[in-house]
Amino acid sequence: MKFRRKQNEFQSWKLRNKGLQSIKPIQFLRNDCSIDTNKIPLVNGKIHFIRVADPNGQIKLFNERFKVGKEYIGEYAWATIETGNQQLMICYKDQKLVVRNIKRYDYEIDETVNDIDFSIIKSI
Repeated sequence: MKFRRKQNEFQSWKLRNKGLQSIKPIQFLRNDCSIDTNKIPLVNGKIHFIRVADPNGQIKLFNERFKVGKEYIGEYAWATIETGNQQLMICYKDQKLVVRNIKRYDYEIDETVNDIDFSIIKSI
């Protein structure tokens, strides 16, 4: 509850006098598409996490700890693993809604990173 309340205060769409609107999707999986859920490949892209900094100024991803800084203790940070260039970027959105990159780490991935196969998608 605390996380949701805190993050919702900073969501920029809540600051606009505009209702949320749905959009029509422009891409779907093809009808003949099948995915072997026992072997889903890691693809070039981004994996996002939201984590709170612990009392040591660190966040934890996949049982690994990363230093964000003591000034962020108790604050939520947005961590993104960029699989293609194998880096971890950590960002923070302050009370003025300014997003800042606060740390960048090399993040070695010990498996093959594949290009995305767009042949499974059909456009309408």
